[in-house]
Amino acid sequence: MTALRGAVLLYTNGYALSVENTKVIAAMQTFESGRIDVGFVMLALGILFLACGVATLVQAQKRSIVVRPAVAALAVTGVCLLAVSWTTNLQLMLPKPVL
Repeated sequence: MTALRGAVLLYTNGYALSVENTKVIAAMQTFESGRIDVGFVMLALGILFLACGVATLVQAQKRSIVVRPAVAALAVTGVCLLAVSWTTNLQLMLPKPVL
């Protein structure tokens, strides 16, 4: 949101925007309130990242080529995402404004 606010300030020459319509304020509060469960998304991304990293490592080993550090980082990121999703029991709740 900070980048968006900065863009608004640049576009409006330093003026801030404000809303006075109660329906618009209610819609904004509804949008910003609440939480979203991202546990299953983290699990799916962890599996995908780990599978891609391991597959690339296996191909590189078969072809006897040098592996880039990004490939190992992809596999490690997958392991980290799987660990976080496992420790939170697939119920990691994030507030909507964070997303």
